[in-house]
Amino acid sequence: MLKRFMNHTHRDQKGITGLETAIILIAFVVVAAVFAFTALSAGLFSTEKSKEAVYSGINETQSTLELKGNVTANTVQVLNDMDSATVNTDWTAVDSAANGTFSLDRESTLQKEGVYCLKVDTGGLGLNDYIYDGMTAQTISTTDTVSFWVMCETDDTLAADIKIYFDTDTAITNSTATFDVPALTEDIWTYVSDSVAVSKASATYYGFQYTQASDVVFYIDFVECPWLTASRTSMPTSVVDSVDFNVVCALNGEAIDFTLPTDSNSDGVLTSADNSGTKTNRINISYIDAYQQVSDLAWAITRVVGDTDDYLLEDSEIFKVTVYLKAVNGGAGSSGELLSTSHEFTLEVKPPVGAILTINKTTPSVLNTVDDLN
Repeated sequence: MLKRFMNHTHRDQKGITGLETAIILIAFVVVAAVFAFTALSAGLFSTEKSKEAVYSGINETQSTLELKGNVTANTVQVLNDMDSATVNTDWTAVDSAANGTFSLDRESTLQKEGVYCLKVDTGGLGLNDYIYDGMTAQTISTTDTVSFWVMCETDDTLAADIKIYFDTDTAITNSTATFDVPALTEDIWTYVSDSVAVSKASATYYGFQYTQASDVVFYIDFVECPWLTASRTSMPTSVVDSVDFNVVCALNGEAIDFTLPTDSNSDGVLTSADNSGTKTNRINISYIDAYQQVSDLAWAITRVVGDTDDYLLEDSEIFKVTVYLKAVNGGAGSSGELLSTSHEFTLEVKPPVGAILTINKTTPSVLNTVDDLN
């Protein structure tokens, strides 16, 4: 009976073969390998991304600009910003042709800067009509420059139709120091800046003369003369024309590209039009104060330390950056007050890679030719 039970127990029972065991083992190995590869790939990917983040951070840090030394402001004298000038008191019109129509007025809708510009209507014939304004006695040389904004209601196709002159009397009989205004485009403000034609030992008046026998209306705004020692007491004494500061690479880092910009129309703002469609500058410098924000100001560099002639700021080199503020003081992009005394402002220097260098300063209560803003 026991024998029959044992025979019955083992009836139709088969053992597992070696091939089946191998297949199961291989399946487990494959699954384990897939999971291991996935985990390993994720780990390698995470490690690579962490490395990229570290390198990116190092690159950002090493491509950062750092100030070296003081920040200085360079000022120019404002001979007349037209905002507080009194027509026929400060400014006087002389009708050389005696046609009785030559006139002056202050314009408050077409101004380039501030709240007013000076409107000059030469009247009927206008030949050699002129306007003049008084100033503190000055000695003028051929290296002295005059800058101002001018606009004409009609195309002025001839250069030197309008002259700025300096004289010792109101009859302009001794106006040997002159400056020719180039041809103008109708209703377009043009920034004019150049040196005077000849030297003059003394001058107490300056003005504008129209030399053609035709009726014309033109506008003048914001006359600057950097060489002035003093201007009329009712005018602002000076404005900050540019700011200088030295920069180096932080942490002995990567070279920073200071390829020089081109401001072809001298409006103080860098655009693609300055370079025929392609901007050359890699550094962007903007200006901010309580009244206005102007992006991409014109600037230049001077090598203080370094013997290479390229525009890469490298380790152990120092560049002096000069930021021009023509656009802030009534130029393109300007919409607020002049950068004059007791005025807080911020410059932002933005390299293509690295942190923004922020320079926040306040001008002193009295501006000299050069002022330390630290």
